[in-house]
Amino acid sequence: MSPFKADSRESGELIQSHRDGKSGQRWQVLAFVAILGFTLVVMLLVGLRSAYSDDGTGVDPTVADDGIIWQYPFGDKTLLKTTKSVPGDLLTNGDMDQMGLYWKYPNHYIAGAWYEWFSTRLLIPEYTNGNERGFVHTPANSQRMQKWGASYAGGLMQSAVVTPCTYYRFQAYGHSRPGSQDPPPTYVDSHMKVGIEPNGWWYLEEGKTIPNYPSGFEPENFPPTVVWSPEATHNFVWTPYEVQTEALSNTVTVILYSNPEVNPDGGVWWNDTLWDTASLVEIPWPKETLLDDEAIPAPDGQISNLTANIASNQATIEWDTSVESSTQLLYRAVTLSEPVTGTLLTHALYLPRIDTGIRLVGFQHTLVDTQPVFHHRVVVTGLPAEYVFEFVALSRWLGAGGCFTSASKVARAQSNRALSQEISSVLQGE
Repeated sequence: MSPFKADSRESGELIQSHRDGKSGQRWQVLAFVAILGFTLVVMLLVGLRSAYSDDGTGVDPTVADDGIIWQYPFGDKTLLKTTKSVPGDLLTNGDMDQMGLYWKYPNHYIAGAWYEWFSTRLLIPEYTNGNERGFVHTPANSQRMQKWGASYAGGLMQSAVVTPCTYYRFQAYGHSRPGSQDPPPTYVDSHMKVGIEPNGWWYLEEGKTIPNYPSGFEPENFPPTVVWSPEATHNFVWTPYEVQTEALSNTVTVILYSNPEVNPDGGVWWNDTLWDTASLVEIPWPKETLLDDEAIPAPDGQISNLTANIASNQATIEWDTSVESSTQLLYRAVTLSEPVTGTLLTHALYLPRIDTGIRLVGFQHTLVDTQPVFHHRVVVTGLPAEYVFEFVALSRWLGAGGCFTSASKVARAQSNRALSQEISSVLQGE
C-alpha cells in the first residue's frame, strides 16, 4: 500500500471524524435552544395564568367540577376569579370572569354557566370572547356576538334561585359596535335590552344540560310574563341596562337580548353587540306597603293568633301565618285628650272592630321585611304615653298564580298611664 493512499485514507478518516464532531455539537446546540425555548414558553404561560388569578401567584384559585372543558384561557376548567364583581349577585358567573368560555356547536364560545339563544330565521351570529379585541367591562371576559353583513337576534339566558315575593334587580353592562368599510356609516339601532321572567319559566326540556341543549329560539317565543327593560342603543360605551320586578316563584330566568341592525347600503356592514358584568341582586321593597293599592283587603284566614302587648311608648304586635310570608304593620296612634269612656275598655283592649273598605287614611307603616316566616313580630316605639293604637297586620305570600297580600282585621288597643303592668290582649275577632 502506497504511502499516499494510506495518508489519504487516514486524512479522510480524520476529516470525517471532525465532521461528525461538528455535527454532534450542532445537534447539542439545537437541543439546547429547543429546551430553552420550551422553558421560556412555559414561563410565559405561567406568567399569563398569574394575571388571571386573584393573588397574582399563578395558582388556580378553584377548579370547576362540572365535566365541561372551558376553552379560555388554556383549555382547562379553571375558575378565573373567586370573588364576584357585584356583591350579593345570585347568578353563577354573572360577571363572566369567574369561568372561562365553553364550546358550543357549530362554532361558538359561550360564557361559562350561561345558555345561548338565537333566532334561526336570521343568520346565526358568532359568539366569541370580547376580550380578544380588548372589549371588556370587568376583566377578564365578556360575551361578544358578531355577524358580517347581516342582522341577527340572540343573547344569553340563566336561571337563578330566589326568595318568592321579593324584589330583584337584574343589571348587565352592554354596548354595540357598528362598523364600516366605507365611512362615514349611517346610524343604526342595536335593540338591546335585559329581562326577568319571574315565574321560573325555562325554555329547556327536562334534563337538558349545557353540552346538549338546543340553541335555536325565536324572540316571539319568550312568554308575555317577561319583564323587559326599555330597548336602547349605546354605541362604543359600556352602559348599564337594568330591570326590576317581584319574584313569583323560587326561581327566575334572566335574559340578555340583542337584535342589532346593519345597513350595508349606508356603510354599516356589521354591528357587534357585547355583554358583561351581569348581576341579579335582591333590592328593598320598592313600594311603601305590601298592598297593591290603598285599599286594605278583607281578612282571608291566612293570618291568625294576632296579639298586642301595649305599654307606655311602645307596642308589640305578633301574629302567625299558614304559609311562610313577609311582614309589615300598618298603624296609627291617637293621643288621649280625656279619660276614655264608652266602648274603649279601661284595662286593655278590646275586641277588634271589623271594617270593610278601610283605606290608608292616617296610617303609618313599618318597613317591609321580606324574609319569609311563619311567626311575625313587630315592635313600634316612640309612641305617646297614653294612646289608642289601631293597627292592621300584613303578610305577603306565594300562592297558586302569584303573590298575594293578606290583612288582619283592623284592631285597637289602648295604653293607660295609670296601669303599672303591661297590658296584653288577644285581638282575634269572632
